[in-house]
Amino acid sequence: GTKIDNLTHVAHNVSIGENGMITGLVAIAGSIEMGDNITIGGKSGINAKLANGVTVAAMSGVTKPIEKENHVVSGFPARDHAEELRHQAVLKKLVEEFQKNKKEG
Repeated sequence: GTKIDNLTHVAHNVSIGENGMITGLVAIAGSIEMGDNITIGGKSGINAKLANGVTVAAMSGVTKPIEKENHVVSGFPARDHAEELRHQAVLKKLVEEFQKNKKEG
């Protein structure tokens, strides 16, 4: 029951669980185990094990095993989605502050 979109690369010896969804432009490295009910967003790279129910946001890179079931990760390297959103917010504020200081100085 797992659906795999076009332009997806699944390397050698990969184990994909049931009822998952893998969108386009995903690359999965060799010998990776993926659990049931996973969702992988487009343009992502998977280089580590995924537990059951894991969701990988688009354009993410999984470099370490995601062992917590039903976990949502994003970013590169992939980390907890809420943590990634906090990091992006802080980075945005730093850039805005830098631009403000550059104009003043």
